[in-house]
Amino acid sequence: MRPSDGQFVLVNEALNLDIAIYNLRQGEGIRYETLFRDETVGALDAANSKEYVHMLRRAMDLGGFHQVIFICHSQLVWELAGSILSVGGGYVAMGDQQAASTE
Repeated sequence: MRPSDGQFVLVNEALNLDIAIYNLRQGEGIRYETLFRDETVGALDAANSKEYVHMLRRAMDLGGFHQVIFICHSQLVWELAGSILSVGGGYVAMGDQQAASTE
């Protein structure tokens, strides 16, 4: 049975997180406090979106990261985030505010 697109995304992202944590642990005393992830969750439904955020939080614990910063266009995912930065129109807004140009 072929996995769904959402399941494939989760497995792929899990492998990428594992590689990041492995590389972190192989470092020579360098401590990374932030894990950066790019948009990878466009194909996720609500259940898989929750699993993705859970996976990021687990990666934080395993890797000893202070925070994860990830780019996301899916409201299902960003609503689960601890904090939201909205970027648009040359502005950055924190929280529930939408970044937009005031022109």
